[in-house]
Amino acid sequence: MGQTLEGTVALVTGASSGIGEATARALAEQRAALAEKARIQEFQERFLAILGHDLRNPLASIDMGLGILRERTTDAAAANVLGRMQSSSARMSRMIEQILDLTRSRLAGGLELDLQRMDLRETLSKIVDELRIAHPRNAIDVVVPAISILADPDRLEQVFSNLIGNAILHGEPSTPVVVRAQLADDTVSVTVHNEGEAIPSEIQSKLFDPFRRGERESRTAKTMGLGLGLYISWEIIRGHGGSIEIDSSAGRGTTFRVNIPIHRPAEK
Repeated sequence: MGQTLEGTVALVTGASSGIGEATARALAEQRAALAEKARIQEFQERFLAILGHDLRNPLASIDMGLGILRERTTDAAAANVLGRMQSSSARMSRMIEQILDLTRSRLAGGLELDLQRMDLRETLSKIVDELRIAHPRNAIDVVVPAISILADPDRLEQVFSNLIGNAILHGEPSTPVVVRAQLADDTVSVTVHNEGEAIPSEIQSKLFDPFRRGERESRTAKTMGLGLGLYISWEIIRGHGGSIEIDSSAGRGTTFRVNIPIHRPAEK
């Protein structure tokens, strides 16, 4: 995911031994500049965390008020406007949660997980049922056996909701999104496949970077966000000791493969 500023500072420090005084001064200046950048980056991330936290309560009040007004109004046009406002409020809430996840990941060295024994098929079925309601015109084929794993159910819901939702939005509407899972040794692999336009190779290499949406436009402006969904999914799966792979081409469509060990290393 790229080298950190702290790592760069350490490399510059190590390179400064055994060289001329002028070069050492130049390296010291570079080291100071990098340290300042690291300090500013940490401040920005802490600021985002505080901002995201403080925005949640007033946004929740707005959303609650919109819901009450929508239930009480008898004007169809007003109800339609209130519904759109509620949808925008929900989208903003998701953005805030993503910002908080980003800062937790950066400042704490990873996302906190609540690991428990869970049925992966049950979790995936729940997500697919919700997405079928939200996208009734899109078919989703699911073949997932009962697989028990040690994981964080809420976090995995977040990952697969993102991946399957993206597959619906970027895939070919006339073909189904296909979700498969299989167990091999102590690792479960879940694939999410869609037909349609391939993701260019130059974008694939940066797809899991934060604040990057890619250069493919989704089929609706409502899906546009901060470009954090795949980055956070990557961090969640990394926290489970797993990985996410992508295979995308014009002939084969796009497949995301999520590999998760069914046991934590400490259990083995």
